Amino acid sequence: MQFLSLDEAAQALNVTRRRAQALVEKGQLRAHRVGGRWLVQADDVYQRRRMVARRGRPLNASTAWKQLEHATLARDDNEQDAFRRLLLTRAAHRDGYVHPSLIAEVRSNERHVLGGRDAADAAGLPVGISDDDLDVYLRAADLEELANAHVIRFDAAKANLHLHVVPAGTWPFTVDQRFAPLLVAWLDLADRGDRAERLVREQLLRNPS
Repeated sequence: MQFLSLDEAAQALNVTRRRAQALVEKGQLRAHRVGGRWLVQADDVYQRRRMVARRGRPLNASTAWKQLEHATLARDDNEQDAFRRLLLTRAAHRDGYVHPSLIAEVRSNERHVLGGRDAADAAGLPVGISDDDLDVYLRAADLEELANAHVIRFDAAKANLHLHVVPAGTWPFTVDQRFAPLLVAWLDLADRGDRAERLVREQLLRNPS
């Protein structure tokens, strides 16, 4: 039987290491812990990759947001993962680091829309907001200004700011909207294997409308 390291599994699936570990912890990839390292069964990885490939190409940003308007979350884990991958192109996703003293300022900027934990918290879920993981949706035209104003580093070893840059002409939010819909918050958290995605997923399955 062939095994892959967690990093190799993540690379084969085109996901982050955290996401691959989350799949292991949820039992969606069989793995054994040996000497402090996860060894993932290669067959599971390749089968999952084939399944995702059959789902088709990701949507463009405009179509992805239209799909999200009336979408509900499937109960099947594989369907959920395929749905998440299909909608990755809703925005260009860039991780950066900003000095912690500036996080509150970024969070309060009304030009942007908050996703992830902030959006889930605003929906009344006890996920807890964090200055280590802030999800921000912004227009592509605003990226340079935001990066310069807050001296965002995109080459930092640890990210505390997750920017979701929406292409020109595709902005899906209303003028006074401060938080992304709960389904979008789930996508943000699931994309990087955040533990809070479980609470959001459970809420979406309880109340699919």
